[in-house]
Amino acid sequence: MISTVCVGYVRKDGDKNKLYVANAGDSRAIVVCADGSAEPMSFDHKPDAPAERKRIEAALHEVMTLSTVVQGRRVKISRVDGLLAVARAIGDFSLKDDHDHPEKCAVTCVPEVKNLELVPGKHLYLVIACDGIWDVLSNADVASIVMGELRDKKGPVDEETLNKVAEVVVKNALEKDSTDNCTVVVVAL
Repeated sequence: MISTVCVGYVRKDGDKNKLYVANAGDSRAIVVCADGSAEPMSFDHKPDAPAERKRIEAALHEVMTLSTVVQGRRVKISRVDGLLAVARAIGDFSLKDDHDHPEKCAVTCVPEVKNLELVPGKHLYLVIACDGIWDVLSNADVASIVMGELRDKKGPVDEETLNKVAEVVVKNALEKDSTDNCTVVVVAL
């Protein structure tokens, strides 16, 4: 059993706030900006990405590209040893051969960490979602949905409102026939 992980943490750094995002797998985080743009805060760890492929092959495993049908279309999906469609995850012991050096495993649990100095009035929302959302919606699509729902809100946005925005993102993904897990968290920055 495996799980991907994507977490965000805001830390005070002097008189500034910094957002840190750690990601292992194909869950993804973006920051929605006041101009409606999306600032990527993570990278999807797919087996065919050059750095991921290099680590996988150095661990004496292989990246296999398989053909499958998704939403009525034939697509090619890269998988580690033909099994797993992510190159980083927690769990899945069978693809972690070097327990003393997780960074050298075919599927590593070591996350990538990105940080961003938050600018008040510019960086508004953090969105973290799993691959069922990102399979059918782009970063820009999600930012547009969030801003469309929250553009006219005055003052701080409460948790209930943010949860409703997350539900709208999920609804949009389901309407686009997402067949994977559709979980979203929207956080006001």
